[in-house]
Amino acid sequence: MLKPKPKIIDQSHTQLCYFSQKRGERLVLLDVKHLARAKLGKPKVASNWPRQHVMKIEIGNTDDEEDEGATQMQPLYFAAENQADLNTWANIIGKVIANPDKYTNLDTKLMVSAGLLEDFRNFKIQVRNRREKIDRTTHLQYQPVFERELWKLNSDGNTMEEKDWTLRKMWLAKNGAFCYFSVKENKELMYYRPDDIRYVKYRKLSDSESCKKHAFELTLKAADGVEYAPGVFAAESEEVMSIFLGCIEKYQRIKGKSGKK
Repeated sequence: MLKPKPKIIDQSHTQLCYFSQKRGERLVLLDVKHLARAKLGKPKVASNWPRQHVMKIEIGNTDDEEDEGATQMQPLYFAAENQADLNTWANIIGKVIANPDKYTNLDTKLMVSAGLLEDFRNFKIQVRNRREKIDRTTHLQYQPVFERELWKLNSDGNTMEEKDWTLRKMWLAKNGAFCYFSVKENKELMYYRPDDIRYVKYRKLSDSESCKKHAFELTLKAADGVEYAPGVFAAESEEVMSIFLGCIEKYQRIKGKSGKK
């Protein structure tokens, strides 16, 4: 589930929002008018479901909509990484459902209690990659400047667990994109866009932070008050890690100079 770190903004309603990878911005999913007539539930999760910590939001029609024969909205299902996160989300959304007037101000200022903001604080979006299809056979800008196999930590993985790492062929492209070959999808994908790499920050992990040696984090620049969970990788040697990070630094220096012209 997306984990927003919101700020107080000039809006007339409290809204349930999400971050669109495709558009690169936050969008409204449900506003307070929908949440005011919503019902929060916990569906029976089958063992073959890909996620086990699930909640359901059902939106009822207004009297006017029922009179006009409007189609009932389909239930919305959301999944969290663990039960604690699910409970936090259910608690936050439940507060708005139970008392929507508390989170609405007719003077168009978002009115959020300190407790509600505290519930959201330090949450981060668990989006580690862009996963956009590329074709470097026809797009020369995606040809590699440096290419090697890297260990990549799974999206919900633990850095100390060997099973949570996957070996993938990865490269930094001429245009600055960070790319890899997906065995599962049998195609080349962009992990980070050129603009991501231009502002990305890296940090080397110590041996006590990872079961893999030569591990490092890449953290995207926060956008519109939203922070991203870092992507975590590990190289086969200190030299390979240094070259990858050196290429990123060089690209950032080049783009920094070109940006000043």
